Amino acid sequence: MRGEFRRLMERLEQLQPIVSTVRAQDIGEMPEQVRKNYEFVASVFYAMESVKDLRGSMLRRLTNDKPVLGYVSGEYGYGKTATMVWLWHELEQEGFVVVPLFLFYSWDDLMLAASSWLSFRLKEKQPDLMEDAKKLYNRYRSRAVDELASEIAKRQRVSIDQARRIVEDLLAQGRLSLFSSTQIPDFLKDAANLAHEGGFKGLVVFADETQNFVDQPNSHERIEQLRMFVHAFRTLDAVPLGMCWGLTARIEERLFEQAGDMMQRVQDYGAFLNLQTAYTREFPKRLWEHLCRTYDPEAQNIIDEATLEALGQICERDDLSNGARTVIAAFRCVANRWRDKRQRYTVWELIDDYEHRHIVFEGQEQKRTTTLRTLLSEPAVQDNRDFQKAIRFLCAFPEGVGKTVAERYGIWKAIDELANT
Repeated sequence: MRGEFRRLMERLEQLQPIVSTVRAQDIGEMPEQVRKNYEFVASVFYAMESVKDLRGSMLRRLTNDKPVLGYVSGEYGYGKTATMVWLWHELEQEGFVVVPLFLFYSWDDLMLAASSWLSFRLKEKQPDLMEDAKKLYNRYRSRAVDELASEIAKRQRVSIDQARRIVEDLLAQGRLSLFSSTQIPDFLKDAANLAHEGGFKGLVVFADETQNFVDQPNSHERIEQLRMFVHAFRTLDAVPLGMCWGLTARIEERLFEQAGDMMQRVQDYGAFLNLQTAYTREFPKRLWEHLCRTYDPEAQNIIDEATLEALGQICERDDLSNGARTVIAAFRCVANRWRDKRQRYTVWELIDDYEHRHIVFEGQEQKRTTTLRTLLSEPAVQDNRDFQKAIRFLCAFPEGVGKTVAERYGIWKAIDELANT
C-alpha cells in the first residue's frame, strides 16, 4: 500500500462526526488533555462554507468589541459538536480565550468551565493575573451563597451562618445549583475584560448538549431561565464576549415553540447554523476532493462521479441518512474496497453497502429498504431481473438520475421500459 493512500485511510478512520463532549469539571482538572483531544478533532475537520460563514459572523462582532450570541443545531450524527470544536479552535487561533465545549447541565457548569479555562489561559500568557481569575469566580460565588443563605435564613428562621452552612452542605452533596441566569452575563463581562487585560482579544464560551439543561422536571422554568439570560445578555455593549450553544434539532424546535421571542433575539446576532440545511448534495464531492488533495491525489478516481452524486442526494435527505456520519461511513467503504480488491467504487457498491447497513446508522435505512421491498414485490418486477436492477439503481438517486449516467451504467433501457410498463 502506498504511503499516501495509507495516510488517507488513517484520516478516514480518524474523522469523527460523533465527538464526545467533556464535563465542565474536566476543563478545570485536565485542561491540557481537553485541549489536546479537541485540537485533534479540529485538525481533521472539514469546514463547509456555511461553517466558515458562521466563524466570520462571530469574528466580525467580536473584533469590533460587540457581544455575540449564537448556536449550532442538528440531529445526532450531523457533526454539531465537531463543528463547534472547529469554531473553538479557530477563535482560539484568533487570540481569544475560548472556553472548550462542555456538557451544559446548569449555570454552575458554565461558571466553572469559564473560570477554569480563563485561569488556565492566563497562567500561560499572563501568570500574574491567574489569581485574579480565581478571585473573580470566588467573588461571584460568595455573592450567590450569601443571596441563597439570606433566603434560607428568612424562610427557616435560622442564623445567616447556619444558612450558609446549609448552602455549602447542599452544594457539596450536588443537590443545589448555585448560580442563576441573571448573574451569568455580568460574570462573563468581567471575565472578558480580565481576558482583555491579560493580552487576549476577549472571551467566548461554547456550551454543548443544551438539552441536558432543558430536559429537566422543571423544563418550563429552565426555558424561562434561558430567556432571562438572553434578555440580560442583550443589555451588554462594547465588550468582546461570545456564547454559542449546541442544540439538538428537537430542542431547537421546542425553544421556538415555547420561547420564539428569545430565539428570534438570538438569531438577530446572525451567528446560528442548522446543519441539517447545511449539508447539500455537493458535500460528499467537496469532502472527497479535500481529502484526496490533502493526502493522496491519486485516490481521486477510486470512486466515480455518479456515486458521489448519489451519495450527495442521500446525504441531503435527513430521512435517508445521518448527514456527515453517513458520508464518512461511505468513504471508509470506498477506501476499504480499493485497499482489499483494487476496484473502483460505483453506484452498485453504494447500494450494496447501504442495504447491508455498512453505511447508514440509527435505523435510518428503514424508509428506503421498505420502499425497495415494496417496489420489488410488484408483479411486473418480480420476474424481470433487469427491472429489479433498475429499481435498485433508482433508489440510489432519491432526487432523480439523468439519462447520461443511466446509459453509462447500462441501465437506461430497463428504466425506460419500466416507466412505460
